[in-house]
Amino acid sequence: MSEGKILTSLGEFIESILDGHHFIIPDYQRGYVWGKSNNQNKLDAVSYICNSIIDAFKSEQTLFLQGITYCEVDGNIELVDGQQRMTFFFILLKYLGYNGIFRLRYNTRKDSEEYLKKISTDIYEYDPKKDPKESRNKDKAQDIFFFNRTMRIIRECFDTEEFRDKKERLRDFVLNRIQFLRVKIQPEEASLVFTMMNSQKADMLQQELIKSELLRTSSLRLSSQLISELENQQIRSRLAREWDKWLRWWNRDDVKNLFCTHEQMGWLLKLYLYPEIVQFEDFRKYKLIQDSVKEAKRIFEDLRLLQKRMEDAFYNAQSYNYIGFILRRLSNAQCLEFMYWYFIECAERPISERHECLEFYFDCALIEMKHKDVVATIQNNKINNDLYERFNQDNVWTFLHSFADPHAYSAKNSAKNNVKAWLMRRNIIEDNHQGENDKGRKFDFSIWDNWSLEHIIPQSWFYYNNSEIGELTDSGSNSIKDQEQIDKKIDRAKIGIPIINGFDRSEPLSEHCIGNLVLLYKPNNSSLGALSFEEKKDKFFDRNSEIFKSRHLLHTVKAFGRSKWETCDIKKQYEAEINTFIEEFGNGESKDI
Repeated sequence: MSEGKILTSLGEFIESILDGHHFIIPDYQRGYVWGKSNNQNKLDAVSYICNSIIDAFKSEQTLFLQGITYCEVDGNIELVDGQQRMTFFFILLKYLGYNGIFRLRYNTRKDSEEYLKKISTDIYEYDPKKDPKESRNKDKAQDIFFFNRTMRIIRECFDTEEFRDKKERLRDFVLNRIQFLRVKIQPEEASLVFTMMNSQKADMLQQELIKSELLRTSSLRLSSQLISELENQQIRSRLAREWDKWLRWWNRDDVKNLFCTHEQMGWLLKLYLYPEIVQFEDFRKYKLIQDSVKEAKRIFEDLRLLQKRMEDAFYNAQSYNYIGFILRRLSNAQCLEFMYWYFIECAERPISERHECLEFYFDCALIEMKHKDVVATIQNNKINNDLYERFNQDNVWTFLHSFADPHAYSAKNSAKNNVKAWLMRRNIIEDNHQGENDKGRKFDFSIWDNWSLEHIIPQSWFYYNNSEIGELTDSGSNSIKDQEQIDKKIDRAKIGIPIINGFDRSEPLSEHCIGNLVLLYKPNNSSLGALSFEEKKDKFFDRNSEIFKSRHLLHTVKAFGRSKWETCDIKKQYEAEINTFIEEFGNGESKDI
């Protein structure tokens, strides 16, 4: 989408405007609001950036800021992202006596544009109440109010004895030592890019601030250090490229899909700052406590190791499958707890032990055990103990009685969803045993939100009792077609009552039980309809069939790979599924019973 990123200084960016042209604030941008106070005792944006400039100026550092996205329109530069910053610098440079060409044009706020040209360094505040005419224009009044508040904050920061005689040096510093990435895009993409960027603006701003502070601190040039500015730039460039590589990785569709996240940096900063949220203030308070190169490089190394652990998990098929299933069975809060536990707290465990813990968590996620109970079992070294010590049997009982419902397909959602979860797990386990030495293959989690359950023997073939067949027989029709219809009807009672040791399910099964259900992609379900098992099987394995995608579901493939499927097979399959679950999890009874 972008035409390229260029690291540039503020002065170079301003000088890129040709004589007679402008920086344009497009009509889709909101008004200027920098200088606005907040209710959390945090610095407003103007005070924060002024303090950053002062710190960098005193230590003779280059100050890196969040990038600016723009497009060129008829020789002008339209600011897609960065208008607040450029307006601030316009006012700051006016205060510092800059006489170069720097024109801002507001497409829909001409009064604001004219006011900026004449803004006075002596104005402290703007009160719209004193100008009845202007108070009727809320947007314009807002702009001018914050223009003047910005100027007042700038004066408070720089109109001091320390800086009063250094305006020229400050001006040169602002023009030459403040740098950022300039990202050029095509004009027709401008409004779309603006919408996309601003949908996650707050989070992205915090991440960019953290990145900028790390880059600044990781290349501090102290008087005691013999390091050139060129070496400084090389350090910053290398670390910036690494950060951008992480950013690109987390914005890949397959990565976002597996880890169930759409944040710009995925789980990386969220886990590193846990339990705090991704805020620059928290980062400074809890992580980058000292302005030292050693501290910044340590943080980069910690992030690098954390990123590598998540990449390794992504590229290993089995861990990929376990994590994908777990994240889809947990609430948002539990997802964060799980991710922090696995990638941070388990980081020092041997790889084989970590994999064993992950596999156990995968099992626990099926029956929806609480995170604290899973971790407690692992910490107490019980994951290889008796089933009744490994798994919370209350969870086992709830899940078992739900997905073992003889009418699960037509029962309330919990039963149907648990059948789905069990069949997902069965297919994932099949995938984990694929490949050389059971290295596994990645499960396609796109089915999670696009699933359906298919009756192996169609539900339309079942009668509730023999009297219905009798009624059809007595209707007077003797056609071959009607007789075939009678012959293929199956009395539900013929399925029978399952026999399962240690589990009492004495009521007869129905065509809606797990013994007659397989998992498919949703569109594939409609194409099978009321076909017979033999017809479904032929269509399922037809290479030209639209059902091709569902053939990666190996547990489903096994069902359709059988030579026949009759009423007795429904009962056998039901008993096999329930017995498999009981063998792996227990039957929900306490150990003392």
